[in-house]
Amino acid sequence: MLPPISDVTHITLVVARLGGHLDRTSDAPPGATVIWRGLSRLADLTEGVRIAEAPETYG
Repeated sequence: MLPPISDVTHITLVVARLGGHLDRTSDAPPGATVIWRGLSRLADLTEGVRIAEAPETYG
């Protein structure tokens, strides 16, 4: 079970982690490139789940 979503900052950090941001205390906030990579990864994961859950259909 996932924790509840608290705010936009939380969502941004989750997406940035998918993009490679380590979120250490000494790290700068995630930049546009890292967030873009995270969104791209999220899109790939979402598409994979959609394909995996697709019903089997035969000709």
